[in-house]
Amino acid sequence: MASDVNVTVYNKTRDFQNIVIFQQKDDLDQMFNNLFPIAWKVFPLNGVEDGVAKKGMTVYPVKQTIGVVRQPAKTDKLPYGTLEITRKAENSEQLKYFLDQNSAQNITLLSGQNDDSSISCLNEAPELVTIAFAKDNATLVAQINVANGDKAVFQLTPKLYFMYLNNIKEGDIFKSMQTGTNVKEVDLTGYTSITASLEYTGGAGQQKGWKIEAR
Repeated sequence: MASDVNVTVYNKTRDFQNIVIFQQKDDLDQMFNNLFPIAWKVFPLNGVEDGVAKKGMTVYPVKQTIGVVRQPAKTDKLPYGTLEITRKAENSEQLKYFLDQNSAQNITLLSGQNDDSSISCLNEAPELVTIAFAKDNATLVAQINVANGDKAVFQLTPKLYFMYLNNIKEGDIFKSMQTGTNVKEVDLTGYTSITASLEYTGGAGQQKGWKIEAR
């Protein structure tokens, strides 16, 4: 994926639907081991109405960030508040996360590069941390319980997943692979625009399904 991809979603059924966009495959076979996908975007869309147009829109950007949120710990000498740090990251970069002498967060760029297009972030803080990979300021995947001296490594496939699923909100974590007729995988390679429409596909009970237009 060499450019931003504009994404549009429609609910063309008669019922309310939450339409979810997320990622659930990586090139390093880490997913659902210590790497977990997040509900990246959630669009609550009512069903079709005569004379009313509704859609959800976002951009899946080339720009990507690595970030860490730190909650106060009982061992802290002062009653710190919640801290968050993010840094823009390019493919193959090696980063390092640490706390300085003031207990402030830092993410710095290391001199080396990874042999592949993966992005890695070494944890040098004296505690377990969750390191997240984000696009459009929203987390796509997160590696949990990264110990001091260990790395989080991210190398996602250029794919997005569209799913209709109620009772979900942005930021929810998926603990297992999402499969079924309500999920559609879309390869972004070579495209700058994706339109995903949830429609009736016919069959018994007017089953719902996805229509994808890519260009």
